Amino acid sequence: MLTYSSLFILFAATVIRDEMGLMLDKAGKEVLGTAVKLVITKDSTLIVTDGSTRAAVEKRVSQLRRLVEVHLIKIPKKILNERIARLSGGIAILQVGAQTVVELKDKQLRIEDALNATKAAIEEGVVVGGGCSLLRLSAKVDNIKELLENEEQKIGAEIFKRALSYPTKLIAKNAGVSGSVVVEKVLAQQYIIFYILFELKCITDTDQMPEYCVTGGTGFIAAYLVKTLLEKGHTVRTTVRDPENVGKVGFLWEFNGAKERLKMIKADLLEEGSFDEAIKGVDGVFHTASPVIVPYDNNIQAAS
Repeated sequence: MLTYSSLFILFAATVIRDEMGLMLDKAGKEVLGTAVKLVITKDSTLIVTDGSTRAAVEKRVSQLRRLVEVHLIKIPKKILNERIARLSGGIAILQVGAQTVVELKDKQLRIEDALNATKAAIEEGVVVGGGCSLLRLSAKVDNIKELLENEEQKIGAEIFKRALSYPTKLIAKNAGVSGSVVVEKVLAQQYIIFYILFELKCITDTDQMPEYCVTGGTGFIAAYLVKTLLEKGHTVRTTVRDPENVGKVGFLWEFNGAKERLKMIKADLLEEGSFDEAIKGVDGVFHTASPVIVPYDNNIQAAS
């Protein structure tokens, strides 16, 4: 929580105190501060300024840091560090454009979902997606069931075990594959199988072979799809948001319908040379969903 003195510095406002010779009934508009945007919710307050008070804010942050180092006052260091973080933290403004109101609203909702998911991950951590975490927990139910006293409790434990495996089965079913088969593979191997759904659009032209546009999904999974399509002789098109920062966005592909022209620049998701190893033994080739195996130890970095 920020103190009033820090807030006044942020707004470029004047503190009204008796010891400073200022009275509230005699104060004018000149003591007020300004902000570009102020959003107040039940959990937080967001202040966006025009940047004119940056020098004053940096000076205040330096003062707070000295207080943390010297610690002459009784305020806990944790609270002082929180004030420093709130004052020095930046605000990202996302500008969303669209051709229609419906498209704009859809983009806004997607961005809100992504932000909320990121906030939840920061506060509470992340687990493997696709229902794999619940599925692996279901394997522990048998040990608990053996300790139960009567048959009704054991039946309840069995129902609970089936419920834990249901999300993975349903995701696989929606992808057009057998849920039971996927469950067996995930439980039987020390690798996690991800079934990632892709948006696929087939563009047919009388003079050209079909072109597949692949959008969405984790970089190396999309790369597996591209590799499979190229081996089948298809032309594949994709776009890279920022080729100069390819290490941050995933993979960069350059090709003209032949796999010899395929250049794959890996990000840090997989170690060098481990891509082919990661997709060994994958028994699906190309459906509405494509299975890809990633090492269990790397599941947090690889999942998205």
